[in-house]
Amino acid sequence: MDSMSTSPPFPILVTERLVLRQLTVDDSESWFQSLSDDEVAVLIGMEPLEHVDESKGIIDSFSDRYEKGKGMAWAMTLKEDDKFIGTCSYEKIDKENLSGEIGYDLLKEYWGKGFMTEALRAIIDYGFEHLNLNRIEAHTAAINASSRSLLRRLGFFEEGIFRESSFFRGEFRDVCQYSLLRREWSEP
Repeated sequence: MDSMSTSPPFPILVTERLVLRQLTVDDSESWFQSLSDDEVAVLIGMEPLEHVDESKGIIDSFSDRYEKGKGMAWAMTLKEDDKFIGTCSYEKIDKENLSGEIGYDLLKEYWGKGFMTEALRAIIDYGFEHLNLNRIEAHTAAINASSRSLLRRLGFFEEGIFRESSFFRGEFRDVCQYSLLRREWSEP
């Protein structure tokens, strides 16, 4: 960030096992490992990345959105050794309507261990408390049962299914929309 920037310092969020800090180009190689994995890519509805420069481009896009107040992305790192294990983000922030859309991904070896639940609780708290959001939404592929279960555990309500709204690898796929309102959120 240059000295002319008007953006506030990026928030660092600390949980029991994680440190969530700004996603930077230094994370490109580690993030590429996740986004180039076919199994991960299929579940988030994108083709696997082929070059590390693609992850750098996505990170640059998040930096630009943060500068404009329209999004932000955290690198999820283990508190014990600073190892990168995934990302969580506000893909979009709509200040006029006080809403945001979250996104997330995790290296496969960390699936099923509660890390994403822990990280999302932190960014949801941040969204309601510091971004003053009233509504947080998430979209996930209908085939991604783990993501759908995660959102339900966090208190998100399934608003509906966008039938065949995504064309991926030669077939149409359903996408589920979830939301959580400020008045419904209570950190366990």
